[in-house]
Amino acid sequence: MFSTALDHFAESTPDRSSWLLKVPGTLLGRAEMREPHGPEATWTPPWIHAVAAAAWVVGPDMRMSYLNQDAERLLGVRASRALDRPCHQVVAGREPSGRPSCRAECPIFEAARRGREVRPKTLRIRRSPGDRWATILMIPTIAPDHSGPWLVHCAIDTTGIARAHGYVTRVASRTPITQNERQLKGVDCLTRREREILDLLVRDETLWAISNELHISHATVRNHVQHILSKLGVHSIAQAVALSLIDTT
Repeated sequence: MFSTALDHFAESTPDRSSWLLKVPGTLLGRAEMREPHGPEATWTPPWIHAVAAAAWVVGPDMRMSYLNQDAERLLGVRASRALDRPCHQVVAGREPSGRPSCRAECPIFEAARRGREVRPKTLRIRRSPGDRWATILMIPTIAPDHSGPWLVHCAIDTTGIARAHGYVTRVASRTPITQNERQLKGVDCLTRREREILDLLVRDETLWAISNELHISHATVRNHVQHILSKLGVHSIAQAVALSLIDTT
């Protein structure tokens, strides 16, 4: 999806030396940056409309200059209320830890100004009726009049993934085993066969299905499961599966 947008960008740029596009592992040209002026003050990259995801553009003054309908839904704000407002006020993103990430002194913009690599970020976006999670790719570009950087944000809504991870974490924490003990043990304490069975449980296979796949009796599978629960210090298969998922992330 993002690569398609970049292809459109490259095709629409006959003179790459007048542009700057830097994402991890990619650098197309360099240009002297300056503040926007005249009609370019509201410039947007010509390929932005090919991005099939939430997308918004922030100008060199760190104010919102464009956002599409997917971005309106993700951020919970109409374009008419977001345009020309500081980006950090509109997005109000937070780190997974809860610490504010979006602020007036934006480190991402500073990195873009210095021509440094800008990496994707996963943020929690506070909005009503419920917070959203998004993984955001930020692409610094330079306008045809050499103003910039203009920071294009392309975001994928990962709320479902974040909620699933939170649920699994809560299930895994419902065990009497302490965090230190879990770090010492983890799934590494299991035998090869026990780990094989746990992996099948993670795939939501039944005990009968595991018995057929491994060519062992149903009673043997049950015995292995009991050993798995005992070693991991959990009381149910659901907790063992949750602990396995947490241990491998």
